[in-house]
Amino acid sequence: MKAKGILMLMLTLNIIIGIATQNGFYNTTGFTLFKNVYAHTFTSNYYAKLASFIDEFQVESKLVYDNMANNNLTLAQKHSDEAASIFLWNLMSEFQERDKDNTDRLNTTVDNLQKFTSESKIGLKNSTDFQKQELNTIQKISQLTSDIDTEADRMLNDTEERQLVDNSNPIKQITDLFTNFFIGKTTDPNNTPINPMRFVEVVDNILRNYGDAYDVNFDMTDMAYMTLANNSHNMDMNNKGGKDTKNGIENSSFENAADYQTAEGLSSKLLEIFQEKLKPMMTNKESSSYSKTLENGIIELINSIKNKDSPTDIMMIVHTKIHPSLVSAFNLQIVSNTEL
Repeated sequence: MKAKGILMLMLTLNIIIGIATQNGFYNTTGFTLFKNVYAHTFTSNYYAKLASFIDEFQVESKLVYDNMANNNLTLAQKHSDEAASIFLWNLMSEFQERDKDNTDRLNTTVDNLQKFTSESKIGLKNSTDFQKQELNTIQKISQLTSDIDTEADRMLNDTEERQLVDNSNPIKQITDLFTNFFIGKTTDPNNTPINPMRFVEVVDNILRNYGDAYDVNFDMTDMAYMTLANNSHNMDMNNKGGKDTKNGIENSSFENAADYQTAEGLSSKLLEIFQEKLKPMMTNKESSSYSKTLENGIIELINSIKNKDSPTDIMMIVHTKIHPSLVSAFNLQIVSNTEL
């Protein structure tokens, strides 16, 4: 719990500094700390970030089975490695101190997922038993991914419960009191409902993976780059005599199928989060008016990713359709959507 407490303190300090900066309290002599930016930059939420890691862990694990079933062993291995990396670096220590037995069993499951995926690649493909061996491996991987899916759901429920418990912690309440005293009345993002911010984190992960899939040389989560991307796209069209390109961005091309599959899988997860978590929260007159707009934006994003539309098009959907509806519906705190 010590590591968790330190992380919570760091997030609180970042929030205080961010708020102070936004209100003109924090600068250095003769130097502007932040340049002018136009972007949907949301304040960090510890629990939402953790939940988004679980979401991606779940998606990567399912993609292992999907690729094995389609006989794409290389992609299956990449997703298996990515699932293991997320679990080992972002989840295992977090949950081991709370539920060691279940976490240790999940660690074994993740190890077996990598093991069976690797063994499939080195099978005796000329053997008459190869087809039977592969079918057996796929069945084992199906069971492993099902076990991971169940455990991931348990971890998500645990994370939601932890937010409720930690928000009632006296130490946190004292920290909030000091924040309000020195800075003024503020909204701690860790006090806000977890799932809207979890939704934000998953959207950002979609943009990052899609950007990696097309090897773009900028941060797709920052809407400030949309203008640069559009200008590059227009220059590219002019240089080619008006001929459009699939990428929409000069010097970008489809480079990484694994990252593309992750972005596609996360977009489906996004719709699931909306339908199961966000939509039931949007019951009052003010928030319900944004429900259909947000749902339409998610569906448009899913279809655009499926069609392999340009990174610029994907950014446009997120930053002009999904984010505005989400902010309005849940009154999310933004660090900067105007000039700082």
